[in-house]
Amino acid sequence: MYKLQPLFKSVGETPHPSCVYKMKKISDHFNNKVTDGTDCNTEDNATSNNCEVEQLEKRWTEITSRLQRLQSELAAIKTGSSSGLSSFIDAGPAPPLTVKALAVQQDLLVLRISSLMTSLFELKSRLAVMDDPQERSFQDLVIHASPSNPPHSLPLLRERMEKLGVSVYARTHVHSAVAGNKLLNDTLKSFISSDSRLERSQARMAITLIWIKAGDGEEPSLIVSPSSQAAAINGEANIVRYLARYVPGLLDYEDQPLKATQIDQFLDLTESTAPLGCRGSKRDRAATLQSLDNTLSSRKSLEESSNEVGLVDFVVYSALVNSCTEKDIGKNIRAWMDRCRSTVKQATAPSNSKRSILENYLTELGIAFRTLEHPAVFTVAAMMEHISHLAGFHAKNLLVKDKKTGKLYLITARHDAAIQLSQVSKMIGAKELRFADVETLEATLGVQQGSVTPFALLNDAQQQLVTFVLDGQLWDETNGKDSYLNFHPLTNEATTSITVAGFKTFLKATGHDPIIIQV
Repeated sequence: MYKLQPLFKSVGETPHPSCVYKMKKISDHFNNKVTDGTDCNTEDNATSNNCEVEQLEKRWTEITSRLQRLQSELAAIKTGSSSGLSSFIDAGPAPPLTVKALAVQQDLLVLRISSLMTSLFELKSRLAVMDDPQERSFQDLVIHASPSNPPHSLPLLRERMEKLGVSVYARTHVHSAVAGNKLLNDTLKSFISSDSRLERSQARMAITLIWIKAGDGEEPSLIVSPSSQAAAINGEANIVRYLARYVPGLLDYEDQPLKATQIDQFLDLTESTAPLGCRGSKRDRAATLQSLDNTLSSRKSLEESSNEVGLVDFVVYSALVNSCTEKDIGKNIRAWMDRCRSTVKQATAPSNSKRSILENYLTELGIAFRTLEHPAVFTVAAMMEHISHLAGFHAKNLLVKDKKTGKLYLITARHDAAIQLSQVSKMIGAKELRFADVETLEATLGVQQGSVTPFALLNDAQQQLVTFVLDGQLWDETNGKDSYLNFHPLTNEATTSITVAGFKTFLKATGHDPIIIQV
């Protein structure tokens, strides 16, 4: 009906370039050499990464070659052949192979293969993070949990991921519906947090924990990318499984099927309706606790190949804390839970946070102090290089245990005093004093080796498990300029000076009346 003029009367041909733009390939490590002939010592980040990947892949090739050779030798042992045992038999006539010799060689091979498999897994993890674009993608995780059922493994998960090179931006929020919940103490309000200097845009993963109002025994849930995911991942065990698959190295979950099966057996016990779950049967729980106690009688971790508590231990620990009472558990489980608890303290309270807690405590008591920061020190000699100019006494500290009674003593004396434990035993009426192990130190005083200090008695204020033994010269207020005492503030990266009078106020507040000795 109508005829309109065209919008464009003529359209000329526009030449199209063969390439709109060019950028440097980020996958040059797949080639035989780095592009442009750039040397590995250049400061260019991309080229440096390429060189590092090449070195890792070279190492991978070496390890796989050794692994294949060892597997051939192991097969030779199993078939009774001596031709493939080049790694263990010197040149010359081959000695007769006895059953005992074969068994020894087989054990050695198995150990070497296990070590090589571990090295391969670590290399795979590093290559995955460096090479796979998917591994570089940003993960936005939101976890909903009830204050009555906290996911105690979460702080340790964050800490382990950061050690594996995954930058984590973590924050804790409280929903308005539970803002007045009596269970929400200061610990839960700051349950998980990352370095305050890290911005969200700089992180590879963001974890937001939100305390919500939920029914009794309701499990925590995880939403991955809240804008797109429809269904939540429910249960602390399943949250750990997800993160273990996303971050290689957390659990060795995919590369070791036997170990993964053993891990799953423990994780399955923590589901809400399982024996260790909040809604589990009491009869089944009692039987499972007995079995668990027997298992922990011969090892320190639920992961059979490790002596340190790990993520599997923490998921089970979390389930026990949320569903069991003290009287339900045996002595082996109790000792294992103490190890887990000390690790929780380390994961949730970094050194600078521990120091802040102490300084706030001293401030509340009206005690004046000053703190000098210095590099981490692990010996008295190393410490004196940084603090010898400070006025007052410098101290050394020993946590010891009475071999007969198991009673714990913290001995604090001048840094240059000679301490003979046999003499101190007689002075304080102990039978025989031995140094306490690291686990006991962390469980009672909440500090690590190198950071032992009388200020750590703050962490023993409730339980009163440690008796304080003090060098008499550190108790005398008439020493003039030497009336100052210098101790680590729960971290060996600083030293805090305090007066003797202020120290006496601190000890009175923590409930530790010292035994004074002359050394």
